[in-house]
Amino acid sequence: MSENVPGTRPQAAMITENSLHNRRLFTLIAIAVMVIPLLLYGVLIERIPAVDPGLLLESSRTSRTLLVDIRPPEAFAAQHLRGAVSWPMDELSTASKQGELPRAFRGKQLIVYCDSGLLSARAVSMLRKRGVAAYSLRGGLAAVNQAGKDPLSRQDMERLYEGSAPLPYQATSLFDQYALVYTDLYVRPTYMLLSFLLILILWKRREQDLTALRWSMIAFLFGETARTFNSFFHTDNPLLPGSLHSYGMVLAFTFFVYALLEGLDTRVVSFSDSAKPCAAVKICPACYKNADAPCGLKRLFLMLIPLSIVIAFMPLCAPLKAISYNTDVLGAIWNLSHDVAYQVYETRYCPIAAMTLFAVAFLVLAFKKENPVALSKVWFSFGAGALAFGMMRWVLLGVYRDRMTWFTAWEEITELIFTLATGITLWLFRVRLLAHDQAA
Repeated sequence: MSENVPGTRPQAAMITENSLHNRRLFTLIAIAVMVIPLLLYGVLIERIPAVDPGLLLESSRTSRTLLVDIRPPEAFAAQHLRGAVSWPMDELSTASKQGELPRAFRGKQLIVYCDSGLLSARAVSMLRKRGVAAYSLRGGLAAVNQAGKDPLSRQDMERLYEGSAPLPYQATSLFDQYALVYTDLYVRPTYMLLSFLLILILWKRREQDLTALRWSMIAFLFGETARTFNSFFHTDNPLLPGSLHSYGMVLAFTFFVYALLEGLDTRVVSFSDSAKPCAAVKICPACYKNADAPCGLKRLFLMLIPLSIVIAFMPLCAPLKAISYNTDVLGAIWNLSHDVAYQVYETRYCPIAAMTLFAVAFLVLAFKKENPVALSKVWFSFGAGALAFGMMRWVLLGVYRDRMTWFTAWEEITELIFTLATGITLWLFRVRLLAHDQAA
């Protein structure tokens, strides 16, 4: 029998009741992270009758059809769809509660729109309870710029919009155009191929940290495949592959954080191994492993977790704003947008989920008597994964809100850096991390 590589645990010590419990917990939380936002979106938005933006012009030609803009009056005055009438959301809500429909809207089929399609879905729900034949414009004005599968040209927009504000059509520098195209055509396939190679390298590993890293790459590749599929085939509901991409990224960051924590614990710090001295023993006055003393590292994390909860509040304070404009990219028309539904997931759902998961991790670490660290790491990793993805998107959107070419390009570059850093780390420490007898 070959000897175990120093600094690692044998397989028999790794396949324990705790590790099996952690796997079940990972599965349950991963399912919840996916199901909860999809259920909320399905109940609140998808169940509402809606009209596709590509059918807008055809639907608005009938005499009984009326376009209704529920945005504030100043937004309507700045720009609105040609032929639409203004009925602000607060007035609509009041009229719906009182059961008094304005005379101009009686006997009409209403197509209600806002910037994103979220508020109009709520308005349609209220109107239908009063027996009004109302439909939401799916995706709102942000989706109109795409007009289905083909983004609108400037001439199309001139026929469709009216108002004092500039058309949602921006000029893009040649450098930005090449940056967008090259990151889409070359950077994305590169990191997808690299993640696939990393999955193959880690495929037979049984150590918890390397197993988690393998699942990180699997989730990452799954998310990117969903987004690439939509880029090539233009599905009727682009929110679905976009949601799968976001879900894959959250899971990728989650498993990566767990792999990092588990690797540092078992290979560097030796915190959970009662038979080995902790790496912090040189700076702690006493160690809980051989003395009746509080653990310094545990107390440190009991302070860091609440600080993580405070940081998670930051995206919650950011405003939601529909972003969508068309531009010329090397002779083709591209729509550059970031749907409000994605922003709700990134700057509302992810931070709230992170705070909840961090709180559970804190309670487990503070009050669980037996082996609290193993369970706390699972909860903390999911919180960190949700927060990392939400913060990454929030920062990129805040910086490049007016230059969405770089929002897209830098996300691709960041994901390349993520996979490259993972691969370089495995290569640099391959003698210890990837020794053959550890996978036996």
